[in-house]
Amino acid sequence: MALDTERIQKNVRKLEKSLKRALKHSAPEEVHDLRTRIRRVQATVEALSLDSHRNERRLMNRLSRIHKKAGKVRDLDVLTSDLSALHIKEETNCLIQLFEYLGAQRYKHAARLVRTIRNNKNVIKMRLRKTSARLEKLLGKNDQPTVQTEAVAKTMASAMELSSELATVSNLNRANLHEFRLKVKELRYVLQMSNKATHVRFIEALGKVKDAIGEWHDWEELIAISQDLLHHGSSCKLLHEFRVISSRKYEFALSLANKLRKEYLRPSDRNAKGPGGDKNKLDQTALKAVSTIAT
Repeated sequence: MALDTERIQKNVRKLEKSLKRALKHSAPEEVHDLRTRIRRVQATVEALSLDSHRNERRLMNRLSRIHKKAGKVRDLDVLTSDLSALHIKEETNCLIQLFEYLGAQRYKHAARLVRTIRNNKNVIKMRLRKTSARLEKLLGKNDQPTVQTEAVAKTMASAMELSSELATVSNLNRANLHEFRLKVKELRYVLQMSNKATHVRFIEALGKVKDAIGEWHDWEELIAISQDLLHHGSSCKLLHEFRVISSRKYEFALSLANKLRKEYLRPSDRNAKGPGGDKNKLDQTALKAVSTIAT
């Protein structure tokens, strides 16, 4: 038995609960949980190719709208938290201006999120239950591994494709690091569909890279907002501090991402030539981690 059917189905049930909680009170932790659970369900649907069905396509469209609006709220929560952790005595007026702006934006986007959930909750509830029934039929029970043969093959193919995409990025830099993170997140969600613990180190490494790149990107967003909102120019000590922190976060995230590629996603033979060589073939470490889905 390679796929954790109970965990996969639980993700669907938890998403329905998250939608209800976010509708009543869109606190930061609830918005974060909502986004995470939407992405888990989306990753499952995509990995198992269920998006070829009309119900799942329409479900994904509605969930994507909510995920996008929840993302704006979550970003503002994170930026406010980052700003609160700073200890800068100068530029008090700039800090106050930023806090007021972030707070006002948070209120506006939270209201939009609640409105979107309210307008879609009944349809999503119906479609989630249809998806749950389809998953039960496709995955079977934990004691019915033969039922999962097709599902396991699709999930492994999805993990292999994502791993190969991460491995074949020619050079990580500021322009493509955030996009790299999105693929890292997706691969991590797909691997977590498995009930095997043998690839836990790979999942942990993916999580560290995801978090590090995310922290850098948050500071880049704060810099962009500050440049539009504040008008101190190059003399603003607050902006200078933001750039110093962002640079430090970038270097750390880049080092972790390159370490991940070197240890887990390195092509097995970079110098392979001729018909027998495949320079895009994954390293054995990644192949072993991904292959646990099928064992």
